[in-house]
Amino acid sequence: MKTYSIEIKESLVKVIKVKADSIKDALNIVTKRYQESEIVLDEGHFKDLSIDIIEEKSMENNLDFTNFVLSKAEDMIANLSIEELAKIGFGEYSQAIREFNIANNGN
Repeated sequence: MKTYSIEIKESLVKVIKVKADSIKDALNIVTKRYQESEIVLDEGHFKDLSIDIIEEKSMENNLDFTNFVLSKAEDMIANLSIEELAKIGFGEYSQAIREFNIANNGN
């Protein structure tokens, strides 16, 4: 019998409205409040669930499979919003904003 690694991932989402002088200040305010446990997410903030295989190596070196996945990904990327693309490229939309500001303003 073979052992498989299966990943279970839940996403919690909460939108915080904050008044600030800039987007950078707003991100800093919310980040600090979250780190200090003033903002807490719980089961009431559940957004989605994914269950996936994380350790399946048999298709890893299959060129046809790789091209199939890339083709599907290209089709999907064409229909994504800028927020979704930023999350793919940077992990979080706010991280994309931070890196953009650093690259363009040196801040």
